[in-house]
Amino acid sequence: MPKEVILENIPDNGDNIENLSSVELEEAMKNRFVNMNDVGEHVSRLAGRILTIIDASISDRQQNKAMKDLIKQEVGKTLDVLHELEEKK
Repeated sequence: MPKEVILENIPDNGDNIENLSSVELEEAMKNRFVNMNDVGEHVSRLAGRILTIIDASISDRQQNKAMKDLIKQEVGKTLDVLHELEEKK
């Protein structure tokens, strides 16, 4: 059975979650469940899109590689945290 994280109640009135404070977001997400595997997939896809943007933006090979390595490292850390959260459940 996949591990889940309890989040809290996102308003269905079209509000963007980016416009909510952390307290509002926490309250809004009450009783919502998110599958950690799904979160990991979304993070990985976002990383892929960011890496594509870097390829299109930075033509210098050395700078391009350095930036992509930094992004991959940070995404890897985030995925590790997600896996740790999953294991604690």
